[in-house]
Amino acid sequence: MKMYKSIVKISLVILGLYSVPIFADDVNNNTPKNEATVSYIYSDCELKSKIDDELTALGGDLVNRIELAVQDARIIAIGYVCNQGQHDAAIDAIKRVGGYRELIDRIEISNKPDTPIRDAVTTGKMKIFLATEDGDYAVTTVNRVIYIIGSAKSEQDERKIIDYAKSLSNVNKVVSYIKIYR
Repeated sequence: MKMYKSIVKISLVILGLYSVPIFADDVNNNTPKNEATVSYIYSDCELKSKIDDELTALGGDLVNRIELAVQDARIIAIGYVCNQGQHDAAIDAIKRVGGYRELIDRIEISNKPDTPIRDAVTTGKMKIFLATEDGDYAVTTVNRVIYIIGSAKSEQDERKIIDYAKSLSNVNKVVSYIKIYR
């Protein structure tokens, strides 16, 4: 019976329906490395949802101004906020959730106009393309800049993805956080 429960838990972890307890040294949760505490790595979907809830709780439109791309417990936070206080509040909200391996802060302080419809179309095109590629990726577009995070099997695969992104109309820049896993 114990073996069966283990297999079920492993299956749920793989499907992203169960959080895995791990040692604090393995995640970025601001816990000193010498403490013997346990934290959790959430599934990517669960992690994004929890962070969105935290941003919503802050009020205002932070949840709408900050895009999150989450892949393999790595987070890219992208967007524009009006002041340093909003930036710090957003980053603190992400850190409160914890359960991630890496946080890439690409939130800018600016009142630049957004292009949400155009950016959504670009993100959609990238998602369709990435669905046909080997590897795991998350992608988002903010103000005509495509951000890609994930893992590719080769440098050629990474180059193909970046070249496709650059070929799309209305794209000013492509920022890749793709890691190569052989």
